[in-house]
Amino acid sequence: RSASVDTVIGELYRRSNSSVDEIVERFAGKLSEGADREILRQAVHTMARTLLAAPAKFLGEAGGPEVEVVASAFGIDG
Repeated sequence: RSASVDTVIGELYRRSNSSVDEIVERFAGKLSEGADREILRQAVHTMARTLLAAPAKFLGEAGGPEVEVVASAFGIDG
């Protein structure tokens, strides 16, 4: 596994975490109880990680030009 693969996968997960935080903040004001915020965070986080699992596995196994294509598509330097 090359460093480039690790960089791309890591950046995808970092961006996913940032998106989770943004979505939770956007909807937190609509929740009736504070505890619901953590439930919302868990649900969104699980969805994001589930969505990225197959592409991350593919990149880890593929390497090579596929990694560069995904990096380019997401604007990831590395």
